[in-house]
Amino acid sequence: MLQPHYYLSADLTSTIYLKEDPILDDSPHFHDSIEFIFIKKGNVECHLENKTMVLSEGDIFFAESYETHFYKMLEPDVLAIVLVLSRDYTSIFRKLYQGLTFDTFLTNKKVNEPIFDLMNKWVKCPEKTQIFNHGEVNSLFALLIERYRTIPRHKYEGDILEKELLRYIHLHYLEDITMKSMAHEFGYSPEYCSKVLKKCLNNGVRTYINSLRLKKANELLSDKSRSLTQLEVLYQCGFSSPSTYYRVKKELENNASHDD
Repeated sequence: MLQPHYYLSADLTSTIYLKEDPILDDSPHFHDSIEFIFIKKGNVECHLENKTMVLSEGDIFFAESYETHFYKMLEPDVLAIVLVLSRDYTSIFRKLYQGLTFDTFLTNKKVNEPIFDLMNKWVKCPEKTQIFNHGEVNSLFALLIERYRTIPRHKYEGDILEKELLRYIHLHYLEDITMKSMAHEFGYSPEYCSKVLKKCLNNGVRTYINSLRLKKANELLSDKSRSLTQLEVLYQCGFSSPSTYYRVKKELENNASHDD
């Protein structure tokens, strides 16, 4: 079972990510921003919450705020335009179409042609000023509203605490956090918080935290521009000693090999 990741970088108020990308994120993740994937080449298995569909050239995938999603590329030769929009860029749409959103899978290829024309011009534009981006976003929404129905936005009320706990972990995983400290933060019992997280974490909370710490430590250790020693990096990433780091690394690598 794959683990969902909270992407804090996608929650900055005025963030926009626009890129033509041959690699799509295969780690389940969610964020406050909305996300579009415009498939230009290849077949991609797109997952959102409990829905899955294989999309191909000319199809569009859409993920609302806080909906867990990920992608599985079914062939090596894949290309897509990825668009992630934070609250600033969706404010006009939210105000005018309160409580409404779009379907997850937008697969009418003929209908999508002018949408792809817009996206292809936008992604290739050399100077993307903030005001220019706002204009393109609103043009995109206008085309989507004109060509597809809007639907009531689904509220994942049962998942709110789960996602708040995951968000807390991603903000504080380098600190000495425990189930007790997390439970105190949200006003629930440690047992209840543990039960909530078990729905989405395969190997338990501690293993999940260690996987984040290991990823961060490996990132810092591979950065030759940093002047930190190996021991300083490990301490900074929440490991009490090199032996703890290597034990965690071995455990996670063994778990990964068993999953394969």
